[in-house]
Amino acid sequence: MDAETVRKQLQEVQAELQRVEATREVLVNLVRGYEGWLRLNEKGAVGVQASLLSPEAERATKKRSNRTQGTMSVRGAIIQVLKGAHGEPLHASEIWKRAFNLGARTEVAEPKDLVDLNLISLRKRYPEIQRVEPRTYVWRNGRNGGSD
Repeated sequence: MDAETVRKQLQEVQAELQRVEATREVLVNLVRGYEGWLRLNEKGAVGVQASLLSPEAERATKKRSNRTQGTMSVRGAIIQVLKGAHGEPLHASEIWKRAFNLGARTEVAEPKDLVDLNLISLRKRYPEIQRVEPRTYVWRNGRNGGSD
C-alpha cells in the first residue's frame, strides 16, 4: 500500500465519520425532543424525567454542544462548500455564506475569520485544499473537484 492509497482511504473514513456524526446529532436531537414532549405531556409526571440517553451519550452531547450550532458543523460545511465549488476559488466570506446556507452556525463576531482558522487546520489534513490568494481557497484533487 502506498501513501496516496492511504490518503484516499483516510479521506473516505473521515467523510464517513462526518456522516455518522451528523446522523448521531440528529438522533440525539430526536431523543431530546421526545424527552421534552414527555416532560410536557405525560400525565402525573413529577419533576424532570431521567434522560433516555446513556450517561456516556449525555457527556458526549454536552462536550459537543459548543461545536455545532446549526444543522452542520462549520468544518464539515467548509469541506462540502470547497468540494462543491468544482475547482472554483472561493474567498472566505463566500465560503461562509455558502456554509451558512448549508446549515452551519456560529456565535463568533467574524465568521470569515473562523473559516480562515479552520482552513489553516484543514489544509494539514487535506492537501487538496490550496490557498490561491489571501483568504481565497480552492479544492484541487486532479479529478472533478467534487466528492471523492
